[in-house]
Amino acid sequence: MKLSICLKGINQQWSPGNDFENYNKYFKKYGFSIKNSFLPINQIVYLPNRYLASKTKLHYFKNKLVFDYFHGDPKITPEFKNLFLQIKNNIHKFSKIRVTNSVIENLFQENNLEEKISKIYLGVETDIFKFNHKFKKELKDKLNISDDVTVLGSFQKDSNGWNNSKSPKLIKGPDILVETLKKIFSKYSKIFVILVGPQREYIKAELDKIGINYAHFEEKNYHEVAKYYSLIDFLFITSREEGGPKSLLEAMSCGVPVISTPVGQAKDIINNKNSILSNTFDSSEISDIFFSLKSEKNLEEIKINAFNTAKKHDFNNQKDIWTNFFSDL
Repeated sequence: MKLSICLKGINQQWSPGNDFENYNKYFKKYGFSIKNSFLPINQIVYLPNRYLASKTKLHYFKNKLVFDYFHGDPKITPEFKNLFLQIKNNIHKFSKIRVTNSVIENLFQENNLEEKISKIYLGVETDIFKFNHKFKKELKDKLNISDDVTVLGSFQKDSNGWNNSKSPKLIKGPDILVETLKKIFSKYSKIFVILVGPQREYIKAELDKIGINYAHFEEKNYHEVAKYYSLIDFLFITSREEGGPKSLLEAMSCGVPVISTPVGQAKDIINNKNSILSNTFDSSEISDIFFSLKSEKNLEEIKINAFNTAKKHDFNNQKDIWTNFFSDL
């Protein structure tokens, strides 16, 4: 008999929606049966997010509840203190919690909740996120980017809300990115920035002030962002806390070196041979890493190592991990 899972998070916006699209697609590949019951009873129920998990009553219907907790360590981001406390105080409601990195794994362990969690890294579809020379040429021609310009990328959502707000979502570090780009531009003006994802208004306003050329792309279909990785030479992750992010392995899968702050699974996966991890969140250090990496003689080797790392974490290689995750429910 197939293991049956009710997915309650399908049709969400942006990255969370893509998470559940992947669950729907790959859980079926792993041999699981997928349901989307309006009111599940006596089922394994994968909840949409931790906010709804903290309020749910579905455990009263004999369901085994599962949800993701990617980031939100109160020691790093105090705004998550009440949410984590609510989950901790109601831990009896949940059968399993999926975490994606050692920071959050340690958070649950420190609170004696290790029996409830399993660490499964955010995966990547390497058959979709792959370098495409045709896309690179077409996009560079369209944007009038000459071959002597270094193209830098940032793929995320980093303004608060969904209404073109210029209020920075500081957990994502847009202010750190702006300061980093400002320092790079002051020494090396031949850069072009590619911003991908919704709500990039704060970054765009700041780049306009500095005079850095950029282009912003927002795609309704998440997989459409894949083509923009072929355009960039380096990806920047400047967050203060992360669950992944997804862009880490997506860039690596396209052979794009990543420069990341020590967050999320970037902290677990980057070994400075497949990309570079900063020691701090200081823009001076991050900009220095860029100049060092740009002149690195073994850059092609780093790109190959990045791709091999992504291949290891392809969704197609996660069947056993997910089977074990659900096996004791």
